[in-house]
Amino acid sequence: MSRTARLVPRLFLIAAVLVCAVTGVVLVLEGGPGREVARVAAFPAEGSRPPGTPSDDQTILLLGQDWYPESERHGRTDAIILVRIPWHRSGVTAVSIPRDSWVALPGHGEAKINAALVVGGPPLAVAAVENLTGLRVDHVAMIDGEGFMTLVDALGGVTVEIPRTVHDSARGVAWTAGEHRLDGAGALDYVGQRYGLPGGDLDRVRRHQNLLRALVADLLDTGPLGDPRMFYRAMDAISESVVVDEEWSTEEMRDLMLSLRYLDDGDLTFTTAPVAGLDTVDGQSIVRLDSVRGTELWAALRQDWGPEWVDRAGAALGPSVP
Repeated sequence: MSRTARLVPRLFLIAAVLVCAVTGVVLVLEGGPGREVARVAAFPAEGSRPPGTPSDDQTILLLGQDWYPESERHGRTDAIILVRIPWHRSGVTAVSIPRDSWVALPGHGEAKINAALVVGGPPLAVAAVENLTGLRVDHVAMIDGEGFMTLVDALGGVTVEIPRTVHDSARGVAWTAGEHRLDGAGALDYVGQRYGLPGGDLDRVRRHQNLLRALVADLLDTGPLGDPRMFYRAMDAISESVVVDEEWSTEEMRDLMLSLRYLDDGDLTFTTAPVAGLDTVDGQSIVRLDSVRGTELWAALRQDWGPEWVDRAGAALGPSVP
């Protein structure tokens, strides 16, 4: 297995769900077969970007794509998570940006933020997030629906708790209250439901993060000290499915991974970009972001006190979701 193929899967999980609890995983990934991870040009022209910070902060953009099995084109972004890792490597914050957020796409007018990937590929997605937040994105990782299903199946499924029965009219599925063990296709249906959820796109964000929590719990439970074969399958699945920016060197990945090795649950904060309300534009259902509270959040992240802002604002996302 190449060094990149070993490091990217683990680092993608660290970034995606902000967990780096088992440093022994690094040793497990030192051997065994694997695939090279795909890389992509992901950044807009330098002159249009926010300045970087002089410290060792890291801002990582995670994109989950809609999946078109017979198409080579980029799908719309189904999940957008901005991960802010401060220089002191504690108080890490993950901010979900609702896919229906109405924002400026630099050079293309206003649209839902999930259209950026279709219109201008990863560089426009990065530009839209940087324009919204004022934060410079250091690195990008993307995974599509096929890769997501493969990962869940490689882990043997994932268990989620649904507090009350909801109906997905688009798929003809009833999610009954209680615990559900999902395979890859079921997990994709769970995070993809748009109709029947009282909070619409905002509830989808909560489902994304709830499933990520459950996936990581399962992955860590079946790690090198649990079921090594299943663990390897999961790592290989991510190796095949994740795409990262071409500037993210193996050395940077390794250094970041090692710097996060002492994180625990108390160091991790999940939240959503502040929302002003729901609206309609040209027949499209959209999310209006709260520019005042959003400006406060982005400034807090830039100054490395994101978790304190989230706590004060009562904006943390817990595991209880529709």
